[in-house]
Amino acid sequence: MRVANVLMMLPLTLWSLMFVMGYSLYDGVKSQHVPGYPNAGQFHYYVLTPAITAGALILVMVACNWLGRRLSPTAGTAAMLVAVVASMIFLGAFLLPYTGGV
Repeated sequence: MRVANVLMMLPLTLWSLMFVMGYSLYDGVKSQHVPGYPNAGQFHYYVLTPAITAGALILVMVACNWLGRRLSPTAGTAAMLVAVVASMIFLGAFLLPYTGGV
């Protein structure tokens, strides 16, 4: 389980950094007082999506550690690795419009 926990920290760190970066971007636009910006969609995309994803990864990590201790270490590790791969795929799909698609 130790290797799986270390691997889980990679997407968790990336999503946490995306949250911090998104919040600072949102706050920067908000402080400029531009009419119509930031809108609710930008808040959801740049702040809420990374925050919810990072929170979900923490819950998955806790659940997989519990599963690994109660049932089988292999099952917990496998479930955590699936979550790591899924979150990295979602990160790629998230970053495409985040950067303007370029």
